[in-house]
Amino acid sequence: FFTTQLTHLALLGWNPKRSELQHHGIQLTLANKSAPMSVPEGPWRASSLENPRVLTVEMMSEGLLWSLRTKEMEPADVHSFETYEFDQIKPEILANFLVDHKGTTYKDANCQVYAKNLMDRLLAHSVSVDGGRISFVPRSVSRVLGDFDELTMRLRILLVLVVLAVTVSTSVQWAIIYRVVMHIQAGADSKQGRIRYAASMVMEDFRSADEWGVRVFGETAIMLVRAWVSFSYPPALWCWSYQRFSQWRAKKNTPPGKVALLE
Repeated sequence: FFTTQLTHLALLGWNPKRSELQHHGIQLTLANKSAPMSVPEGPWRASSLENPRVLTVEMMSEGLLWSLRTKEMEPADVHSFETYEFDQIKPEILANFLVDHKGTTYKDANCQVYAKNLMDRLLAHSVSVDGGRISFVPRSVSRVLGDFDELTMRLRILLVLVVLAVTVSTSVQWAIIYRVVMHIQAGADSKQGRIRYAASMVMEDFRSADEWGVRVFGETAIMLVRAWVSFSYPPALWCWSYQRFSQWRAKKNTPPGKVALLE
């Protein structure tokens, strides 16, 4: 029985110590004194595979996966190992289990459930012989825990980027709220009224920040910032949309001669 890192956690760079957050599989290995498996020629046999002694069975998101190996996986390739040694494991035990669970998909039984059920079947029917006495108890049990770092450098960098993004986003939103409050207070004496005055000044703040960003960082970088701000702070999207609509309406209502004169 073995566990390995889940694919999506591997992409994040996180290798949790808890086996519940790992992929589970079963590995059946022939005893040293046993003859290698006899595998007929065919597309399932790799040209580099000689004298296979290990059968691996695991449930994947695409379905049941089995493979043949010449030796067991190294401890560095797994999260943990649990090895149970028996004198005899009949092939019929595995064959009957596969037939009983024919058509099972990952939705029916994920890798952990499938591996547990298979392991329970093997432990219940495998045999050990001690002085002529037959028992269904493993001759020996050993456990090996891999030495992967739980938090890799990739995950640390991702966490720093997330914290930085949250900090910047929160700072921007608090800055916007502060400016809105200041404009509302300053608009008490405006003929436009508090709301219209505050809205026009907030639009002016966005316009000034946009022009400053284009001068400093360039148009391409600011386009990405606009998309991010619009996604994370909807009022910014409303502001820019209203600004573009106002420019379009002003241009549409301006007489052609006046436009030419202005140009």
